[in-house]
Amino acid sequence: SEKTSGGLYPLHVAVYYARPRANKIDCLLSLDPEAASRPLSIEPSHYNSDIDGCLPLHLILQSCIWDLDIVKRLFDAYPQAILIEDSFGRIPLVMAMTSYVPTKPEAIRMREDVISFLKNRDSLATVTANIGLEKCEVCGMDDNDQGQLKTCDGCHLAIYCSRRCQRKGWSSHKTICKMLSANDLPLPD
Repeated sequence: SEKTSGGLYPLHVAVYYARPRANKIDCLLSLDPEAASRPLSIEPSHYNSDIDGCLPLHLILQSCIWDLDIVKRLFDAYPQAILIEDSFGRIPLVMAMTSYVPTKPEAIRMREDVISFLKNRDSLATVTANIGLEKCEVCGMDDNDQGQLKTCDGCHLAIYCSRRCQRKGWSSHKTICKMLSANDLPLPD
């Protein structure tokens, strides 16, 4: 859990600057179990706004390392990371879907595997259940004994208490909803 001279933690360095292997990630997580939940906080002399505040899961996706084993290990260590935005306001799924598209068939398959894992509704449902996000996305109403909260029909992730709140929240939700519910993954230009 000691920072380097540039203010980086070993897991951040391994994920972003090195070509990590799953066993190295396991070792670093065993030495510092909180590392996957620690946002990067770099000193001004080493400032890079693209990565400041990022979690290790963000960094692995930003560096376009499409290793599903590493993504799974980082997810297992800190499942809530899947819902946390990077410095550009993107959750990990959006990062993976809109990042550099490799040209080699093996790399394309690996990227699609990572996207498929991040898109897995069971993984996302587990996260929302674990961190208590059972609240309306618009008004914040908690789920009550009557079970009034409903999920979005498109992505099955966003939660609303009423049609009115769903309509109100649509403008901010539609981009991610369309990505999550699309059959074809969007490819950047």
